[in-house]
Amino acid sequence: MVLEGSATCLKYLLFAFNFMFWLSGCAILGVAIWLRIDVQTMQYVRVGEDLETFYIGTYVLIAAGALVMLVGFLGCCGAIMESPWLLASFFAFLVLIFSAEVGGGAWAFLHRSKLEDYVREEFQLIVQTRYDQESYETTTKLWDQLQISLRCCGGEDMTDWNLSFWGSYHPRDVPDSCCVRQERRCGRWGLTKKIGMFRQGCSSRMVSFFSSRLLIIMCVGLAVAILQLMGMIFSLMLCCALRGRRGSEPIDNDSNSKPPAVVV
Repeated sequence: MVLEGSATCLKYLLFAFNFMFWLSGCAILGVAIWLRIDVQTMQYVRVGEDLETFYIGTYVLIAAGALVMLVGFLGCCGAIMESPWLLASFFAFLVLIFSAEVGGGAWAFLHRSKLEDYVREEFQLIVQTRYDQESYETTTKLWDQLQISLRCCGGEDMTDWNLSFWGSYHPRDVPDSCCVRQERRCGRWGLTKKIGMFRQGCSSRMVSFFSSRLLIIMCVGLAVAILQLMGMIFSLMLCCALRGRRGSEPIDNDSNSKPPAVVV
């Protein structure tokens, strides 16, 4: 009776955690889709030619969310049906997903500084050589939108424009998109007066923007990892309880019993 009660309790606990795990998969999928279709994110990513590799991460998250939902459903079925095979498959999938998350998290942590370096290099390249060039008209428009949206000016700071190709034709000026109040020719002599201008560079602003997005991903990932660990523990406990319950079932010894004595 004790084994029966333990197995039943574990079954419903595992089902509850698997349902939460399935919901976490929905959350991952929702966050990934939001990051992919968010207008502000799309606007910033399109500024740099290679920044669109950010979308690779969102596609990975979409696949991960779908996989977590599938595994959560598998765990729910295994718990309700009390199937050791489904529970073992669920445990194996959890181990694989958890290992991939740990590896991916470690890689992201070790390479987090490369993102900042890449953003700084890309933005410096845009400001120094691409802005207002005929072959980079789209980049120029996107950069102006970025400066207005992030309230920034230049790559590292507004003085970058003084050393740029654009600055060689507009000495001491900054683009009008650097102005707090958007008015025609408001950027004239902007490097000299500096009043009414965005002074912070766009590199640090962009890094902060992506860091806030990564923080959301990390929080969701941490919650999923905790659910995974609990799911692995409960699935193992339920498997052991089911095995113990089956081992304690009475064996039918009718076939081995001695025949009754014949009374003469």
